[in-house]
Amino acid sequence: MKIPVKSKVSFEENDTSELFLITNNKTRKLSKQGKNYFITNNLELWRDVKNYEGLYKISNFGKIRSLRRNKILKASINHHGYYRIGLTKNSKQTNFFIARLVGIAFIPNPLGLPEINHKNEERKDNHCTNLEWCTSKYNSNYGERCNKIAKKIYQYDLNYNLVKIWTRLRETNEYGFNSSAISKCCTKKIKKYKGYIWSHIPLTKTEIF
Repeated sequence: MKIPVKSKVSFEENDTSELFLITNNKTRKLSKQGKNYFITNNLELWRDVKNYEGLYKISNFGKIRSLRRNKILKASINHHGYYRIGLTKNSKQTNFFIARLVGIAFIPNPLGLPEINHKNEERKDNHCTNLEWCTSKYNSNYGERCNKIAKKIYQYDLNYNLVKIWTRLRETNEYGFNSSAISKCCTKKIKKYKGYIWSHIPLTKTEIF
């Protein structure tokens, strides 16, 4: 049973989920039988990690517990700032992003979307309510991170007249241009492309080749 965030949770017979209430830094296990609960910030639900049933559980907080060792595992942070964890099965270890494991366990994905997005753009916040399934395009264009890394592209005709200011390089692909060629213009590897001069910065006539 996958659980939509911010929804009522009920448990079927033989469900292996575990439910805990966290109050004042104390944890209390709750009974599942005949009960319904709403997923909240102080309700922690543990479910089997898909394909690792009986070996690991994951919580809606983004924690991973080894059932064999009966302990919470410590995740590592990759160079992009995302939490990763190595899970072992049949003597083979495989690395996973914590956010993706949370999504698989707790967030419905009826459209089969391929990626997980952090809604608040905090990559270390893997609570299920902060995650959503999305397309690659949605993920890469989401929120402020795109604005922080994107450079504007200035397009000039050969008479040095400004034609257009593009908000980001990849946008040019949508209008029939080749972003790789434009990038070469911006780094001065080539002088022009499709009859235009391109630059990451505004140019005056004397700055153009």
